[in-house]
Amino acid sequence: MGYDEDRHDIEVSVNSRNPRAQICVLPESSVLPEDLPPAPEFTFYNSLQLLDRPHGVICDVIGLLTFSGRPERIRTKDAHGVEFFLEYRWLRLEDGSSDYPVMVKLFSTSQPDVQRQLHPLSVVVCSRVKVIRVDQHQYLRNTTYTQVYCTGQGHHSVMGYRKLHPVRDFIRWLRSQDDRQVQSRALVGGFFVYPPPPVSLETFMKHHRGSPGFLQGAELQAEIERLCYRERRTFCIQATVTMVTHCRAGQEDRCLFWTFRPSPVPWSSSGPGFSKPSPSLSSSSSVLPPLLSSSSSPLPPASPSSTVNQLTPRPLDRRSGCVKRRLSFESPRKRRPRVTVEPDQNKDTVILFQASMEFLENADDTDEDHAHDSDNSSFVTAPLLPTFPPVAMETLPMYYDHEHREEQAVTVAMGGKTSKNFNLAIEEYYTLRIRALSGVSFDVVFLPDSAPSLLHHSNTWSSILSHRAFSSHTPAPAPADLIAMAPQLTNQRLVCVVEACHLGGARTELVLVRAFPLSG
Repeated sequence: MGYDEDRHDIEVSVNSRNPRAQICVLPESSVLPEDLPPAPEFTFYNSLQLLDRPHGVICDVIGLLTFSGRPERIRTKDAHGVEFFLEYRWLRLEDGSSDYPVMVKLFSTSQPDVQRQLHPLSVVVCSRVKVIRVDQHQYLRNTTYTQVYCTGQGHHSVMGYRKLHPVRDFIRWLRSQDDRQVQSRALVGGFFVYPPPPVSLETFMKHHRGSPGFLQGAELQAEIERLCYRERRTFCIQATVTMVTHCRAGQEDRCLFWTFRPSPVPWSSSGPGFSKPSPSLSSSSSVLPPLLSSSSSPLPPASPSSTVNQLTPRPLDRRSGCVKRRLSFESPRKRRPRVTVEPDQNKDTVILFQASMEFLENADDTDEDHAHDSDNSSFVTAPLLPTFPPVAMETLPMYYDHEHREEQAVTVAMGGKTSKNFNLAIEEYYTLRIRALSGVSFDVVFLPDSAPSLLHHSNTWSSILSHRAFSSHTPAPAPADLIAMAPQLTNQRLVCVVEACHLGGARTELVLVRAFPLSG
């Protein structure tokens, strides 16, 4: 047993077995006053006071939990070079003293029962946490002596901090809050990155001192395959954008998309993530791109080298693996059927449907059609695109559901599964297909922020990708407008900063957090 006079902490080391230790708790009345340890001392800082605290300060915080992140892991090494994993999750605390929440990167401690109960709308006290300052941002992180106290565990009623002035100020603010308003902004799980990367390539590389280094496509592929479950890593790669899609969760078959000039389908991941290619996917596949969503506005005409907007089905050119389609600019309310042709549910039409397929599969009849259509300027040739599986539900944050908080916590936890569908805080997302200089392609999710701070830029694709947010000085562009502006990305070399997290099985989440254009 050891006692630290500076920290007023007692550390007790006992055998768990062989032989098993026996601990007897003595009543306080039977212990002499001089033998009692001193009461713990707390130094509470609110969110306003933390703004000017230097790096490395040890303090205590109390706040209302409004965001509880998903557990993730990072790979690290000990003093002997042995690799191991550290599990952590992000917490967001509000205390009413400023508009800046207190961000806590909470690593797993010896309190697993407490960490499982960290639900939004709980009052959380984190003692002896350390201030970490990165550029203009700061957050708190565990120390060896960090303790977490949470609502529902019976902690607050027995701890001495409840009588302190900063705690009482917080309780007064807490009682003035409306449950519905707080719950409307309380989130659980989903992709989260903090502090946000810089908005310029020079600052980014200076901050990281050249690391993470640039990877080639094959190197990135190998590093992604090396990831373990829920391991999170950051990668940099030079690439160009060859496709942009806008989708709504659960309605991926009705999306807006833009694709660069026609070319054979490159080897790529299936969906917004990374996985090995399916052997059944080829350039002659009958899988066609999704159609324009009926909730979007008409788009302006596309450039000759790209395909934008809803496309009409045309015969399949078996030799080139491409489908010729006519550009359509009709009202989205007159949405045409899906490109893929399905037989009628009536069994009497199946035979006729199969008979008609011979006309599509006869390659000898395509020469004349191809020559006739090639002279018609109203047609463009677009590549045969693979379908995009839905974005992983672990990527999108959920609104906190107080009535089903336990089930929601299981959903967010490692390996957690539930059959209940919770309300998503983000339903719309973009998928960008980026092609590395070596030719390997990856599909990455892009989730623009809704301007968390005052940002002023032109809302072009280059500025949106470098800020990962829309400008706060002008209305955010509609998805249809962004897809129409996607030709801005043609042949534009980008330094892409990608966050990768293995989600289990063959699923690996790839999220684009920054893309810096390269000049020249």
